[in-house]
Amino acid sequence: MTRLGTIAVVAGLAVGAAGGAAMAAKPPKPPGPTLSVGASTTHVTYGGAVAIFGRLTGTGSANAPVTLQQAPFPYTRYTNLAGGRTNALGAYLFGGVHPGLNTRYRVKARRVTSANVLVFVRYRVSLAVSDSTPKRGQRVRFSGIVSPAANGRLVLIQRRGGDGKFHTTARALLTLRNATSSRFSLSRRIFSTGTYRVRLGADAAHEPGNSRTRRLGVHR
Repeated sequence: MTRLGTIAVVAGLAVGAAGGAAMAAKPPKPPGPTLSVGASTTHVTYGGAVAIFGRLTGTGSANAPVTLQQAPFPYTRYTNLAGGRTNALGAYLFGGVHPGLNTRYRVKARRVTSANVLVFVRYRVSLAVSDSTPKRGQRVRFSGIVSPAANGRLVLIQRRGGDGKFHTTARALLTLRNATSSRFSLSRRIFSTGTYRVRLGADAAHEPGNSRTRRLGVHR
């Protein structure tokens, strides 16, 4: 190779190296936005409230519009529930959410959708007794309300045993009270002091619910 050709090759290599260095110095592409989601609790008694919160990261995350979506059991379709905006740090909060049955929640921003969070809803069960200090063998009426309505199902009247566990002693039918609740009533003879509760088992859309306990002190 002639001296002139050698100079040309060296010059070409130098140009190529400079071009490669320029490409290497190109700033990296910023990461895409992310959107997290969480719940203040994943188990709530019917009528209770839950807060859905999270954070949007990436360019334009401050003061960005976000939409809360819900998909109640059987989780087939999401619908918009509420709208809001992130704060200066990209955080958002939807408070006072009242699911009526097991529900999945997610949040959408302009370019990204969060994962979902599942909130389980347990039945709310109340229990009243006609007499908490009955005579031995006296009839005591157990009554109460279940929400949401579960007409036609059976609640379990349970007594705490010597093993510390609750055992079913009777069952009562739930009947219509109103659009959102059912009632039950059952009379039983009580022969010994004991602690009672009422339980409604789970179904596909709700977790089981237990009433508060009531102690019956039997006397002669």
